[in-house]
Amino acid sequence: MTQPPQYPSYPGDEPQSSGWGQPAGGQYPPPPPGAPGQPPVWGAYGPPPAWTAGPPVPPASYASWGSRLGALVLDSLLGFAVALVPLAVGAAVAFADADIDPVTDDISGVEALGFVIMGIGFVLALAFDVWNRGLRTGRTGQSLGKKALGIRVVGKNTQQVIGRAAGFGRWAITFAFGVVPYLGACIQLLDGLWPLWDEDNQALHDKVVTTVVVRT
Repeated sequence: MTQPPQYPSYPGDEPQSSGWGQPAGGQYPPPPPGAPGQPPVWGAYGPPPAWTAGPPVPPASYASWGSRLGALVLDSLLGFAVALVPLAVGAAVAFADADIDPVTDDISGVEALGFVIMGIGFVLALAFDVWNRGLRTGRTGQSLGKKALGIRVVGKNTQQVIGRAAGFGRWAITFAFGVVPYLGACIQLLDGLWPLWDEDNQALHDKVVTTVVVRT
């Protein structure tokens, strides 16, 4: 068989890569870090921290039903104290010159300004309750009543404070329970008693926002 002619090689005749297909020498350069299939490059700060749930709350740490009730009573008394002065002043203004008809028991001479002042008292009491049992509880875990009795509200899955927005939502749920026509009082009573038989000592509003009340 006739051999093909052999031609001498000269410098610069080596195979070159065209940028497509197999490169010179048959070896591909290693892929850069962060390419598909390669470890990611996090830089000087390392990988982002992975979220992990906190340890489960031991049952012994749950606040007792009595302490929760006591905190609610204290918070309610504080709200009443905020409204007391406007209510008293408003009532005095409204009925200072009022007359009662001895025959019909109709009241006359009532000053409308007094009712406006009393209305301001109710608004102040509501605003205080939103701040105390809603925003403050979300930020610190404790209303003033809860702080006095050494208990706090935390997320069931994180064991951390829940934040102002969730704290306000938790308060709004209890408020909504109370304004349901005809059934509001029954729903609030059931909500307040629910921790007595619940495994995690949660009220109904705790279950909605996934919170528990623990001892500090």
